[in-house]
Amino acid sequence: MLPQKTLPAYAVSVAATRRRIERILVEDWQPLLARCIERDQLAGDRPIGCWCLGLGGRGEQWIPIRDEDSGTAYLRTFDEYCDCPDGQEAKAVAERMGEHGREAQGSPERGEARKRSS
Repeated sequence: MLPQKTLPAYAVSVAATRRRIERILVEDWQPLLARCIERDQLAGDRPIGCWCLGLGGRGEQWIPIRDEDSGTAYLRTFDEYCDCPDGQEAKAVAERMGEHGREAQGSPERGEARKRSS
C-alpha cells in the first residue's frame, strides 16, 4: 500500500498515463483502422476465396524482358497467383509475355527477377 501523501501524485500520474495511452491509440491506430476498413470493403467486392484484392498475386517480381520496340521492358510476375479471375489473368499474361521475352532474347530461362521491396 502507498503512503497517504503519495496518493494524489499517483492519481495524477495514472490519469496522465491514461491520457497518453488514449492519444497513442487515436493517433497511431486510427490510420491502421482506416486501412483495415478499406481492405474489408475491397474484399467484400471480390469473389469468394480471393486473397489478392484484385492485384493478381503475392510475392511481386519484375523480370526484364526484351521488347523489340522499346528495348528492355519489365514484366510483372508473382511468386503465387490468386485463383480469382484477376489472378488467373495476371498469370496468363505473365506466361504469354514471358514466352515472348524469352523468344526475343533467345534464352530458355527467365531473366533475373528483381523482387519489389515493400
